[in-house]
Amino acid sequence: GKQLTADDILFGYDKLFEADKLFLRSRWLGTLTSQDPLDAWMIQEILWDLRPELVIETGTFNGGGAVFYASIMRYYNPESKVITIDPRSFQTPEAVYNGHYNTVPADCLPFAKEMVTFLQGYPDHDETKAEVHRLMAQWNVTKVMLIEDSHHKYQMVLDNVNAYKDLVPKDGYILVQDTKMDRFQNRAGPRKAVYDWLETNPDFEMDRSYEQLFYYSQHVQGLLKRTNRQATSS
Repeated sequence: GKQLTADDILFGYDKLFEADKLFLRSRWLGTLTSQDPLDAWMIQEILWDLRPELVIETGTFNGGGAVFYASIMRYYNPESKVITIDPRSFQTPEAVYNGHYNTVPADCLPFAKEMVTFLQGYPDHDETKAEVHRLMAQWNVTKVMLIEDSHHKYQMVLDNVNAYKDLVPKDGYILVQDTKMDRFQNRAGPRKAVYDWLETNPDFEMDRSYEQLFYYSQHVQGLLKRTNRQATSS
């Protein structure tokens, strides 16, 4: 029989994760997060090291991701905030697949009520961006991390990242999630968007140090660090 490689095993896990809908099994403080546990660990390390005052998340789903981020952030700064943006309400049944509902609704946890703003709208629309800027001014925050976790479509990833990239400071991060989908679905998606976006944004670079913590990530090559390095002329 075939001798399996590490890549065979990891890609097999990716396929099982999707086929068996394991994203509907992971909960944090009783709320569905739809996050692979290894990636959740990686993200909490990034948050703790970076200590952003604000996380902007594009793509809310049921709100569990925002709850997870806020639960980590409150330990280094109880005044930190999360803005999570989606055109659909996280409270509607359509926000969760196959009738699986949050054991604990995302906005019922006491700290989430204080720290998380659920903003309904398209992330790249002018009125949504204006509201994000208004809230940032109200909270007086400047240290921003962007997490792109919407529908994982190529153009949507580009549009959402471009909408908020200028808010990320030097040494700050953008995390484009589920870059695995390109290979899994055999189409241009988040991973291709990352590579194409970096071609026109030389002030960011790929940082793979965190994803190598467990030799696996569903967001492989999706972590982008702002360096403010300028493009070199040829």
